[in-house]
Order: sequence, then C-alpha cells, then structure tokens
Amino acid sequence: MRFRTVFCTAAAIAALTACDFNEGPMEQAGEEVDETYEEALSEVEETADDMSERLEDSREKAEEVMQQSKEETREVMQETAETLEKSMNKDQVGEQK
Repeated sequence: MRFRTVFCTAAAIAALTACDFNEGPMEQAGEEVDETYEEALSEVEETADDMSERLEDSREKAEEVMQQSKEETREVMQETAETLEKSMNKDQVGEQK
C-alpha cells in the first residue's frame, strides 16, 4: 500500500511539473517517458491489487481448513473419550464378578 502511495505521489508531482509547451523532439520524448511511466504505474497497481486479492483468498482458505481441522480433531477426541469410557466400564464390570 505504501509503495502505491509513493508512486501516486511521484506521478502527481511529475504531472504538475510537466511543461505545456510542445517544442520539438525533447518535449515529445518527455511526453513518451511520461506515458510509459503512467502505463508502468498502472501495471504495478494492477499487479499489487491482484496479489492482495490472492493473499486474501489464501488466508480465507487457510482459515476454513483450520476450522475444519479443529472440528475433526474435536470429533476424534470425543470418540476416543467414549471408547475409553466404555472400556473402563467393561473392566469395572469384570472386576465386580
């Protein structure tokens, strides 16, 4: 985000300081540099936005997997506790006989 802010600020400064005179090849070259810079800035912003969206998607998927894992672990622990309880009850019944 900070990277984009720096680029936008630089672009604004470059735009404000650009000349409005059309005086030959140097001015034309400067305009081409400005256009190339703007295109590159746009591509960088699009790439940053795309990466941000992908990271958010990955984070959401990781949270879903973690939640599912917690639920499955809880179920297994409950089943294990029930099995141990049944086993202990069988042992106690056997000892009473």
